[in-house]
Amino acid sequence: MAGISGNGQRELSEILFGMRGPTRGAILVNSNPLKPGSPAAAIKLKMGRIPEDRMDTGLLMDLSVEENLILENHSSADLQQFGLMKSKNIQQFSTELIRRYGIITTGRDAVTKSLSGGNLQKVMLARELAGEPSLIIASQPTRGLDVGAMEYIHQRLLQERERGAGILLISEELDEIFALSDRIVVLFEGEIMGEAPGATASREQIGLWMSGVKA
Repeated sequence: MAGISGNGQRELSEILFGMRGPTRGAILVNSNPLKPGSPAAAIKLKMGRIPEDRMDTGLLMDLSVEENLILENHSSADLQQFGLMKSKNIQQFSTELIRRYGIITTGRDAVTKSLSGGNLQKVMLARELAGEPSLIIASQPTRGLDVGAMEYIHQRLLQERERGAGILLISEELDEIFALSDRIVVLFEGEIMGEAPGATASREQIGLWMSGVKA
C-alpha cells in the first residue's frame, strides 16, 4: 500500500488490526470474521502488526526488553498457568528471541528505552513474528532507521513471505515498495487510486497516483 502519509494509511492499519471499527463492511482473516475494535481478537486470528510509531504505540518504553517481548504472548500456556507466570520459560523465550534477532542490549532486564532505534524495531519485530502470524500488517516498518537496520527488516519480511505469511506493507518509500511488493495499491485521501503488479508497475504511474492523479 503506497501513499504519502496522512492519506488514511494509519486508519486503515488500525481497522485491519481491530483497533477501530469500520464504518461499513466486514473483515475476514482466513475466512474468519474479525471482531471490530478488538486487537486481542486479531492476535487470536494469528495476525501481527508492526505500527509506524514504535515508541508511542509499538512498545512500552519503561518496561524491560523481556516484558515487551512477551507482551502479546504472556497468556499462552507456555508462559503462564492458572495466572502464574512461568519464569524459567519466559527467560528462555526472551533470551532466544534476543539471540535470534540480534537485539543489542545489556540484557533481557534492560529498560527498553535504553535501546537504539534499530534495536527497538527488532524487539517489536521479534515479538510480532514469534507466533508465526498468518497475516502481518507492517506500517512504515523502516521509518527513521539506518541502512543496515532497514536491510535487516526487509530480509525478515521477505522470509515471512517465503514462509507463507500474507503481508500488507504500508510505506511512502518507493524504493521499499518496489523492492518488496508483489502487488502495489495506492491510497490517496482515503481512496484507492489504482493497482498494479509489482513486477511491471512503473514509478511514474505510482508517483502520479500518490499525487492524486488518476491519468
